[in-house]
Amino acid sequence: MTWPFENDTSGIVKRISNRSISANRKRNIFIVLTIALASALLSAIVLYGFGVMQETQNRNQKTAQIMYHAISEQQGQELYKQEEIAWVGEFFNAFSEQVNHSTVNFTYANADMLTSQSMPYSGDLPASENEIVVQESFLDSLGYSNELGQTIQIPFSDGTTHDFKLTGILDVKTGDIGRYTAIISKELVRQQYGDEGMIDYYIGLKGAQNMSEEEKIEANASISKSIPNFSVLAEQYPDLKANQNFLDLSSQLKSVENDIANARKYYNAVVRQYNNKIEMFPSNIVANMFKYSKKTMFAVDDTNQRQNVKVEF
Repeated sequence: MTWPFENDTSGIVKRISNRSISANRKRNIFIVLTIALASALLSAIVLYGFGVMQETQNRNQKTAQIMYHAISEQQGQELYKQEEIAWVGEFFNAFSEQVNHSTVNFTYANADMLTSQSMPYSGDLPASENEIVVQESFLDSLGYSNELGQTIQIPFSDGTTHDFKLTGILDVKTGDIGRYTAIISKELVRQQYGDEGMIDYYIGLKGAQNMSEEEKIEANASISKSIPNFSVLAEQYPDLKANQNFLDLSSQLKSVENDIANARKYYNAVVRQYNNKIEMFPSNIVANMFKYSKKTMFAVDDTNQRQNVKVEF
């Protein structure tokens, strides 16, 4: 009951209440939708992160963890005896030729190397010096079919023509127009380059996708110890001291030692920066989300390995 001298505010209060409830309802719906969208976005980021991690692990299974540059075949064969090694990729970039206005890279690579680089092929890899594996597009440019076993003639830029038996087809799309890859045999590398044909060896470790950086470094050190070292004792060969090739070798060894030292410094600097990033705000939030962990700096504990390569006089 409202007295005549009183103001009737019940209607006003009711309208204000209804407006407030309506506004709160809209605000609550907006908040709920915002939370739902944020949760969906966060879930998508996490799932994407897990997908990237899984893809990285799968790629690491095919990608080499260790690489030995230009070592002898005797040293390379020792790698096949190591229990820690899952596969050994062999690679030698022999030469490039201009063939019909296109560049052809003639390369030696074994099956494990091609698999690690996602370069499938059909047929067989070349075994003798006159066998070859090429891309089908390269065959088209020469006017040949993709029939295996046929002899194809490849004209070189010096005017000569070389015959090869086609043993396989490299199923790789040419990235650049006018550039092809041809796989040759190790036997041809031996004939053309002799002892100078030092091959690169790429090593895939067993269980690499589950290994920490520390374990990979330990495996690298263990495998390196198994490779025979070749020391040169000039005292046994007096004429060797004055040999220009020997002097050049000494200079090259010193240059390689400096390159290794610089690479080690650069690697450790990057690792130090990375370790700082995953501990500092706000980058540590992302690091924790994707379970990034600290990496170990490269250090050689074995004093024998720390010594420089010596050429004694």
